[in-house]
Amino acid sequence: MAIVCSRPRFASPPWQDLDPRRLELEQRLAADHLARRLDEAVDRLDLSAFRDAYGRSGSAA
Repeated sequence: MAIVCSRPRFASPPWQDLDPRRLELEQRLAADHLARRLDEAVDRLDLSAFRDAYGRSGSAA
């Protein structure tokens, strides 16, 4: 029997792509800043195996 959980398994990011704080930070970073490459690399990660293996127990983030 599967247990259905009504809350998400992972916390949401602290801000969305169009959040004013993120937009301000993007304006301040140079086009070739390492943070931009890291952001792109993280976006390309395949986390499906991690999410599938993660237990359904624990506390809220």
